[in-house]
Amino acid sequence: MAERAGYDSPFTPGPLRRNEVLIRLKPSTEIVPGNGPTSE
Repeated sequence: MAERAGYDSPFTPGPLRRNEVLIRLKPSTEIVPGNGPTSE
């Protein structure tokens, strides 16, 4: 009996796959000098 990792087979239909989920992260906010709430 072969051991297998917890990854889905490449032949598994898309809706049934559970691994390799893409999580998009928002880009970090850029700090612009003189554009903060304390600038007058």
